[in-house]
Amino acid sequence: MSGKKSDKGVRGSAKGAKETKEAKAERERLEKEEEERRLQEKEKARLQEEQEKQERLERERREQEEMERLEAKDQERREDELNEVRHLLEENQVAVKRWLADTREKAKWDRFMLCDGRPDPSQTQEVNTYISLWRDDPEVDAVPALQQCSLALQLIEALEEEQEEVQEEERQRLLEHIHCLQELVHHKHLLIAQEVLNRVCARVSVVRPPYVEHLLGDEEVLVVHQLLQTGGCAPGGL
Repeated sequence: MSGKKSDKGVRGSAKGAKETKEAKAERERLEKEEEERRLQEKEKARLQEEQEKQERLERERREQEEMERLEAKDQERREDELNEVRHLLEENQVAVKRWLADTREKAKWDRFMLCDGRPDPSQTQEVNTYISLWRDDPEVDAVPALQQCSLALQLIEALEEEQEEVQEEERQRLLEHIHCLQELVHHKHLLIAQEVLNRVCARVSVVRPPYVEHLLGDEEVLVVHQLLQTGGCAPGGL
């Protein structure tokens, strides 16, 4: 009786051990499957990330190529426009030079046709000669002297126009001519005024404005009025 109980106990223990071994094997199998599934998902995620990275790099490469293509096309367009503008500027510059040359030639021809004795403002030697000769000219008779002053003022205007078309060094030379002519015109006005006064004083001993005009001829009255308007002499000087 005791032996039977012992056999049953041994068999029960063996069965429990077998079940425990099977449960362990099942658990290990499940763990292995879980690990394999985890590794597969990890690899899948890595491959997905790698694919997305490659797609992104490819997209960026295409975008970069397109941008470079557009920039090259835009650069070519800008160069074409720049060349066109440069060509137009060159044409305009040639046209302006031609216009200036024609204008100077016409001005020279107009001066030649006037035959008024004015020099060419672009010719330094002519202007110097004109100034020197006029400075030494003893003419103080009112009308011809004032006509010379008028020509000198016209020459000053021509020199001022010439200043706009020359370099700084040449502009300084023209400015010296202008100042010299302005001083010379003022000096000639004083000489003319003095000559008129000498004529008046030769006729009367005392002259009081406004009766001076009654003592002058028509030509002298005109001279006095012109001198007063240009500042050549003041009314008090009479």
